[in-house]
Amino acid sequence: MFAYWATRFADRIPASRQICADRQRWQDKGDPGCATAIARELGWSGPLPVPPLAPALRAGKPTVAAGTLAIHAGCKTGWPWKKWHGHGELAQHFGRVLRVGTPADEDASGTYFATPIRWPAHVQDATTPRALAETAGLIAQCSAMVANDSGLMHLAAALGVPTLGIFGLTSPAREAMPWPALHPLSGGLACEPACRSEPWGRRDCQHHLQCLQGTLDPERVAARLREIAPSLGPA
Repeated sequence: MFAYWATRFADRIPASRQICADRQRWQDKGDPGCATAIARELGWSGPLPVPPLAPALRAGKPTVAAGTLAIHAGCKTGWPWKKWHGHGELAQHFGRVLRVGTPADEDASGTYFATPIRWPAHVQDATTPRALAETAGLIAQCSAMVANDSGLMHLAAALGVPTLGIFGLTSPAREAMPWPALHPLSGGLACEPACRSEPWGRRDCQHHLQCLQGTLDPERVAARLREIAPSLGPA
């Protein structure tokens, strides 16, 4: 079986049967839609299961305090239009906060807010270079995660951590895997449905990402986080 970006390697792998993601379905419904279609072709009729991750990611002595919120303020390199400005202000609403990701996440070039996020003094920094498995182990111990549309967002949800995904130009219906722990949030503007039907891969829109910088303020995000993760510590 080949996800869309892997179909180019299909002719290199001999098999009695090959199932490849359909390009048009990928453009319309993303990886979740392709995975669902492949599962149906194989006879699976139920909801897609969350991928099993190594139990070792949750093992060992706890190193993160109970009630901690993990924040990933970055995204894929070169995709700055996915970044939201409010992570630093959001951190002020919670007493225990852990930054995860990489130092490159602090790069604000190309974003609508242009300047690096200012983090409160109580925020712990775990963005120093480390193995992905170590970052996953830290996230697994947190009470919740908030992130831009990113790989770490999906990783947290796969770990079963209540995860709030911030979506702007990218569509949660297309990009977010349908897992119980993943809760997409966007500005809710009237222009969003039509905008998200436009060609994939755009960097801006006619309203210049008002879906991120307008109605999606830190107070609203904090309130939603407390709904999905009541165990988060107070400020």
